[in-house]
Amino acid sequence: MLGTNAMKVYDRLGMASVLTTRGMPADHFFVRDNQWNVLQTIDNRQLKERFGQPGLSIHRASLQDELIRAVQEQVQWGKKCMRVEQTATAVSVHFEDGSHVDGDVLVGADGLRSE
Repeated sequence: MLGTNAMKVYDRLGMASVLTTRGMPADHFFVRDNQWNVLQTIDNRQLKERFGQPGLSIHRASLQDELIRAVQEQVQWGKKCMRVEQTATAVSVHFEDGSHVDGDVLVGADGLRSE
C-alpha cells in the first residue's frame, strides 16, 4: 500500500501515472490486529483531496520493477564500494574495480547477504 503522501512524492518524480497502471487505487485501508480485527479505517478519499493523489495498492515486485526501470542506467550492480566522498553539493563513490561515479544522491542498498 502506497499512501497518498507517498504517491505525491512519486508524482514529483514523474512516476505516479505508471504506478497507477500497475496498481489499484484504494479508497480505504484498514489497520488490523493479529486476529484480523479492524483497529482503524483510513479514508483515502479525504487524503486524496488533501494530497492530490490516490492511495494505491500495488504489489511490491511491481513497485520494485518500476523503481529499477526508472533508475536502471544510474544503478551500479555488483560493485563493492571502497570509499565515499561527500561535498556540500555532490557525492563521489569509489569502487573496488577502480571505477567511480559522481552524483547528487547515494543510496546504499547492499542487500540481505552483504558482507
